[in-house]
Amino acid sequence: MEEQMRLLQEWQQRIRKSQKAHYQDAERLKRNKLYLGIPTVILTSLVSAGVFTSMNDSGDTIQVNPLFIGLISVLATILVSLQTFLNYAENKEKHLNAARRLSSLKKEVQQNIITIEKTTETLNVFIEEVRLKWEEIINEAPLISSANFDRFFRKKNTTKNKNQRQL
Repeated sequence: MEEQMRLLQEWQQRIRKSQKAHYQDAERLKRNKLYLGIPTVILTSLVSAGVFTSMNDSGDTIQVNPLFIGLISVLATILVSLQTFLNYAENKEKHLNAARRLSSLKKEVQQNIITIEKTTETLNVFIEEVRLKWEEIINEAPLISSANFDRFFRKKNTTKNKNQRQL
């Protein structure tokens, strides 16, 4: 029974680390979306203003270089395409969903460490339930970033393959 309790406590810590890593990845993706989205809005606004200014027939002296408008338009198109391709909003939601589910599982483990009937059979049943729920969450969640994996799971001076990010 002591080994099972130690296992649950170790899993609780790993689940907590996974939860934190997913929350941090969601925050990073939120920032990235803003870093890409704000310049996109500014550039598309400039293109629109430039197009309307160049269409002015009132004889005003404001001249807009068509090459300038074209370059900004191309840059804005590239940024919009990147937003679509990188899909920061959807990936952020996937990380948040994983973090929330891991939070729930962590609380369930915490509660049961204290309240569960301490028999070998009940502990084994609960351990199997936790393992299955955790596995389901991991299989549906996006991989955490390499930086967060290194931060939360790699021990210093470890030479594990950087592509191994399974929790």
